[in-house]
Amino acid sequence: MGQLFVILGGVFVAVCIVVVALYLIAAAGLCGMAEKAGIEEGWLAFIPLLLGFIWGKIIKEIKIGKVVIPKAEFVLLLSLLAVPLIIYGTIGWVLCIGTVLLHLVALYQLYALYKQPKAVLCYMLLSIIFPPVIPFLFLSLRNKELINPEEPYPFSEIDDLY
Repeated sequence: MGQLFVILGGVFVAVCIVVVALYLIAAAGLCGMAEKAGIEEGWLAFIPLLLGFIWGKIIKEIKIGKVVIPKAEFVLLLSLLAVPLIIYGTIGWVLCIGTVLLHLVALYQLYALYKQPKAVLCYMLLSIIFPPVIPFLFLSLRNKELINPEEPYPFSEIDDLY
């Protein structure tokens, strides 16, 4: 019985080390992107939970078709408050799914600022299928220049329908 606790404790410590390492890699990537975007407080990405704030400062607003959500930094930061609500049943689950979708749109917009559409699609597929790769993608973008600062949002073809 004692060996089981030792093994579980070792697994727990290993998982914690991996999670912290991935967080630091993502923070370093976002800090570099913020610096390139002229955001002075990029170092805030290294403070837990403020990573979303810096991410939002880089993308500025969240756009889906004609819907524009301003102040993306506060929206992404506050959207994390929905995660603990999962214990409240259906409403909690709906809010958590909405949060995930919001973060996927924001992730698309971040990638679209730095990459061409086909690369953005590949980045999104990688991010959805294997989420631990996201910090490494952020790190790979940290030294890139903005290539598409004007319209980095998905579903722009929806605008043509109206």
